[in-house]
Amino acid sequence: MSAKKVRKGMTRVEMYRFGRKFIKKNGKFLLLFDVVGSKILGPEIGHRKMWKLMDNFMKRVNKKFPEHIVSGPLALKELRGFKRINSDGGIGFVSSVEVIDLIIEFSEKHLPFRLSWGVAEDEWDERCKRIVC
Repeated sequence: MSAKKVRKGMTRVEMYRFGRKFIKKNGKFLLLFDVVGSKILGPEIGHRKMWKLMDNFMKRVNKKFPEHIVSGPLALKELRGFKRINSDGGIGFVSSVEVIDLIIEFSEKHLPFRLSWGVAEDEWDERCKRIVC
């Protein structure tokens, strides 16, 4: 008997649905991503190179979409902008579901690897753990 594999990312429809729900409740939501196949990709291109590409991507996202990026509590600190988490994931609070497609399309143009995406209410939301862990 094999264990059922849990899908890591969310569809855009799910992201929009939950994002709207969290905006209505909190005025924001976490937009999360994780590198697809990082266990293979990291050794292939080098972990440091992958991390540098991710960090540069997040800096560019923070500069390109400042009107949609808001601050929020994360691990007893205030998170402002996208930050890398668990070495191959990223996380940031946003205030608009419209920015989801913009950021995903931006990643597809500027990163040489794919990302899985999702949204969560906060860091304690199970969706957060499922996507970036």
